Amino acid sequence: MDTDIKELSIMIDSAIKKNLFTLYYQPKIDLNTNEVVGAEALIRLKDKDRIIPPSEFIPVAEESGEIIKIDEWVFRQVVKDAREFFVKSNIDIRISFNVSALHFQKETFVSNLEKMFSSTKDFNAMFEIEITESAILKDIEKAKRDVKHLKETGFRISIDDFGTGYASLTYLKDFPIDTLKIDKSFIDRIETDKKSKNIVDGIIYLCNKLNINSVAEGVENAEQVDILKEFCCNKIQGYFYAQPKTLDDFILFVKSFNNTSEKVQFIKWSKMNTTGSYAIDSQHMIIINLLNNLFNILHDKKKRENFPIKHFIEILDRHIMKHYKVENLLMEKYNYPYMKEHLEEHQNFIEKYNDFKSSLSPVNERNLYNFFNLLKKWFYNHEIMLDKKMIDYITQLSHIKPNSF
Repeated sequence: MDTDIKELSIMIDSAIKKNLFTLYYQPKIDLNTNEVVGAEALIRLKDKDRIIPPSEFIPVAEESGEIIKIDEWVFRQVVKDAREFFVKSNIDIRISFNVSALHFQKETFVSNLEKMFSSTKDFNAMFEIEITESAILKDIEKAKRDVKHLKETGFRISIDDFGTGYASLTYLKDFPIDTLKIDKSFIDRIETDKKSKNIVDGIIYLCNKLNINSVAEGVENAEQVDILKEFCCNKIQGYFYAQPKTLDDFILFVKSFNNTSEKVQFIKWSKMNTTGSYAIDSQHMIIINLLNNLFNILHDKKKRENFPIKHFIEILDRHIMKHYKVENLLMEKYNYPYMKEHLEEHQNFIEKYNDFKSSLSPVNERNLYNFFNLLKKWFYNHEIMLDKKMIDYITQLSHIKPNSF
């Protein structure tokens, strides 16, 4: 291993430990509905004042084998980001992420992936795994077994950069593939190059005949969009609509592009929110309903003026304290190793919560909004993230079903 590869290995280990990697999301637009229906997660490396694109570190990471560590980081982060996206937007989309050929070919690939997604089995259909043709064709029989297993688990399967590797109609026939992504190198020239245009037309025609979704990558102008619409392409991805965005910017983009009204429930309960524990989830649903009620009042002036804030806080207090008590009992019973940090978060929230309560009488619109934002942030960080982490730990180490407590 030469010096550059050794240095890269050290840099990747350091980046994972110091959380220097980040994911950007590039929207996928449905050409029939003209809405954002998905996104591709794209990794970046933060280095001082600049963001390093994957083209600068992925090739060397593949050569050194460090790409597997990067893949595993992506698996963990995309689960976290997907949950945050849903909680903050109430919009169902499909998030795709790339898997390196080296990792896909390892015997441990499926078990590694399932381990990282162990908390998402009830919404794996929200995720699409992008695999290159070369990764599949390296060992056809293993690839068949793995892809079939992943499909049965709920994931969707996409073939990335179609047409640039060892394109074969065999795997389109034998593999349960959901999506073909048409490589940017073909899209770049469809306005002027007849061969590229015919190739793209043929790929999309084949997709439609096989009931496979087609996604055109690297779409950069309106003429390309018109041609792809004419060919009945399903989705497009590219700078014409949006560059890759940070998670927060992506959430804002989707809400704006899809014309999503803010005057909806703060959180719509779904499988995305569940921890799997009846005791915890039932309390979460009660708290969600209380926050939704507060959210609706914020958007109705008449209700806001007559809002019985004292009574509302009494009810909220009762349920929050009851919830914390159940958590404490579970953490003590199962010797939860992160109990100290979890309880510190409890205390920090209670201190802020008590400060806000004292400023809410008489009811002031601005204070009420600030109070709601405090509760919203707490609900996401604590109820959805920390509680999920706690229940996952208990169920994995104690070998018990979460709905049994």
